[in-house]
Amino acid sequence: MTKGRKQPRWTIPFLRALERTGNVRASAEEAGVDHTTAYNRRKAHSDFAAAWAEALEKGRAERKRVEEEEIAGLRAGRTPPLPARAMRESPSPCRGEGPSLSPRAGS
Repeated sequence: MTKGRKQPRWTIPFLRALERTGNVRASAEEAGVDHTTAYNRRKAHSDFAAAWAEALEKGRAERKRVEEEEIAGLRAGRTPPLPARAMRESPSPCRGEGPSLSPRAGS
């Protein structure tokens, strides 16, 4: 990024998370820094500011592509798959969550 100096370790995870989420605070938290650190680096380093803008644009483009694919699938009569996050957050009978499959006591 800068001549002769290495960039901080958090910048790459931050930019990857920013591309994925589009959210500065969440990306900074994921990268292990305060969001103000990221904003200050963007202000002080034009190359980081350019990488930041590129990450946001790539993320927007990818989200738009996925949305268009989902719309095309709905028009074709297919139901879109559940997002991975929704699948992770749904109750799992294997972990003792959700409705019990065992017979009720006293039935």
